[in-house]
Amino acid sequence: MWKLTKKYIKYLKNNSIVFADTRQHWETGILRLLNLEEIQGREWIEYIFENISGTRWNKMHQQEKYELICKRTQLYFKVSKQVSVKSFPHHSIFSGAKVDRHFTSFDYLDNRFHILGNSYLNHGILYTNRYKKASPIAYDEEYFEGDIERLGYGNYLKQSEWRIEKSDRILSSIKKYSLAPKPCIFDIGAGYGFLRYSAQRMGLNHYGLEISRYANEMCAKLFGFTNFEGDIWQYNKNQKYDIVTCLDVIEHVKDLDSFIAETKKYVAHKGLIVVRTPNLCSFEHKCFRSKFYSLKNEHLNYFSPLSLAYLLSRHGFSIEFTITSSHLFVGFNNFSIDCLVSNLEGSDIFMVARLNEAN
Repeated sequence: MWKLTKKYIKYLKNNSIVFADTRQHWETGILRLLNLEEIQGREWIEYIFENISGTRWNKMHQQEKYELICKRTQLYFKVSKQVSVKSFPHHSIFSGAKVDRHFTSFDYLDNRFHILGNSYLNHGILYTNRYKKASPIAYDEEYFEGDIERLGYGNYLKQSEWRIEKSDRILSSIKKYSLAPKPCIFDIGAGYGFLRYSAQRMGLNHYGLEISRYANEMCAKLFGFTNFEGDIWQYNKNQKYDIVTCLDVIEHVKDLDSFIAETKKYVAHKGLIVVRTPNLCSFEHKCFRSKFYSLKNEHLNYFSPLSLAYLLSRHGFSIEFTITSSHLFVGFNNFSIDCLVSNLEGSDIFMVARLNEAN
């Protein structure tokens, strides 16, 4: 039985609450991410708890709930299983790690894409249906404000309020790792300028780089900030920063080693690089497989905590802090999100690394 209010949504079995969420998170954090209508979202929840009483659910231990949610989500969404690939492309991931595993496939418009990668590092690369590496896309207005499944943010401007709040939390957590009392921030992939706005309100000096002309125009319109328009290879400034942020950026990069080597030039000695990126080893990916919401045709690389740490450490960074975040399943009663986070199975990886060598 569903109980609905303007602020909350709840699902009860035998008068016991098995699912409860705020309306805001239900609509923006679940339905939006999964591209579901209201009725579909409720059907998914009902399917998970089919023939499961509230009493039984609340007595299950974490592993049972984990397996039940995963199995029934796969069945409800009819997600594809791992495909057998007889001959893998002869590409190296990095440092000689070869492509030897097919993680999943997904469709975008009339095209099929494959995530192939290395089974030890759990790192995936986006390939076309002909097993050629996919190419970068254009980051235009449609990418930020369009409403196309598996493309971009979708109504990015309408998300401003909670994205600014999120930027405040991120920057507050990052600052404590910096050795500089008032660290100078360089935001790569600055977008509309939400993180820069948070930095300004904290009294910090901040700079931004953004490849999208449309996003730069919006950043100037919203906050009056000027980002460098271009990629990191075009930046060519004689300046170093205490904190360099790459939030939701590195998955878009084709040449990872070159990107980190170039970015490293702008990190001060004992300064920080901060990376956030989707997690290929997440519980969400296990549940949704081919329908995992972070599988997009603009995401050219798919990281695990291991592969991201490996990449950064190869370039002289020591890992200071790693955590993963999960929020999609927060409404499931007595299902420990903390377990997912502690097992590094959250949907996004957040990693802080320090440069301990002079560059």
